[in-house]
Amino acid sequence: MVECRRMNLELQKLSDAFRKHDGKRYSQDAFGHHLMGILYETRGDNNNAFIAYRNALEIYKSDYQPMYGQGVPESLKTAIIRTAYRTGLTSEGRKYESEFKQKYSGKSADKGRMVVFVMDGLSPIKTEKSFEFVKGSRLGVATFTSDEMDLSIPIFYNDLGVKERSALEDFKVFRAALPKYTSRPAGCVDIAALRTLKVNGVGYQTDLVEDIDQIAKQSLKDRQWSELGKTILRAASKQALSRAASEKNEYVGLFVNLAGAISEQADTRCWTTLQASVRLLDVELPTGSYRVDYQACGVRNEATLEVRSGQNSFLCFRGQ
Repeated sequence: MVECRRMNLELQKLSDAFRKHDGKRYSQDAFGHHLMGILYETRGDNNNAFIAYRNALEIYKSDYQPMYGQGVPESLKTAIIRTAYRTGLTSEGRKYESEFKQKYSGKSADKGRMVVFVMDGLSPIKTEKSFEFVKGSRLGVATFTSDEMDLSIPIFYNDLGVKERSALEDFKVFRAALPKYTSRPAGCVDIAALRTLKVNGVGYQTDLVEDIDQIAKQSLKDRQWSELGKTILRAASKQALSRAASEKNEYVGLFVNLAGAISEQADTRCWTTLQASVRLLDVELPTGSYRVDYQACGVRNEATLEVRSGQNSFLCFRGQ
């Protein structure tokens, strides 16, 4: 619970680093709220569980769907209806039943919940890609346009120093090295297997609750466009330094040029061991012992889980 709250605080701190994508940015994490709801419900706190589930629902609908194309997980729909009724919020429960076309089955004394997290794949890796910008100018403005990126960046340079203005005026073509995320595809093409868990031989479909691959790509894209202008200004400053150095010594000027080119490499540091996605199975089952089997892309996970009445029992599998 503490770590989930810390995650939300960190997202609030970082949100200013990303530009808004159609009025939105990655500043809320739906899976974090979903997880908080599961933990609250495990403790028997259905009121706070309902609030956390409702927060997750709103983020999936308002942020995840338009930004990452990720819809509301089926398990979350069931959970928000369940906790609404168990909290006594009957009207809320009926509203969500109507919205999700589901019915609350009631509480059973001889059943418990099996909650299985599947962390699959590997997160995307950063690579470097160079883009060429061609400058167009009008009074006080240098506009750098990249056909490849379908992007134009205006730089207003009236307030810059004389050397930077002169360097910008001399720019004709500018190349920017930017990081980009490249997905690491699954080691097999059996996508259905990636989504299926077997419980005592019966197949259950898991829900995608966090698409780290898509979140990473969109967040980087949102952040790097706002920094492109700074990159161009930085290059102009280096050009001005190089010119000043060349006026005194052509070899020093050459060295400054080389140093500037080397330092203009993209930052390709990334977390290479993070999973690409988190999937969830949250299902109510009669009490008893169950064999849980997950197999995909040559990786097999097996475990035995005891489901107890009125309780949540947990498993966590790592895929390929």
